[in-house]
Amino acid sequence: MSYTASADIGWSSPDDGFLYARGFIVALGRDFYAAVAEDPKKAVLDAECEEMCYFFAHPHHERHGTFPDTGSKISRESCSNPAGWPG
Repeated sequence: MSYTASADIGWSSPDDGFLYARGFIVALGRDFYAAVAEDPKKAVLDAECEEMCYFFAHPHHERHGTFPDTGSKISRESCSNPAGWPG
C-alpha cells in the first residue's frame, strides 16, 4: 500500500481529497484513527491513501472477475449525503 503527502496535491476534486485523507487515517491503524477522532489537529495535512478506499474491491475482482456490489446503498464518497452536506 502506498501513500503520499504533498503541499501541492493537485487533486481533481476537493471531495476526492477528503475521501483519500480519510483513507490515509484508516490505513495508519486504529490508534491513529482514535487519536485523530479525539484531536483532529493530529491529522496529517495533505496526506492521501486512495488505495484504502478500494482495498476490498481488487481482491474480490481478482477472485470473482467482477467488482463487488455491496448492496448497502451507502456511498463512501464525500458529500454523497445531501442532508449532511448542504450545497
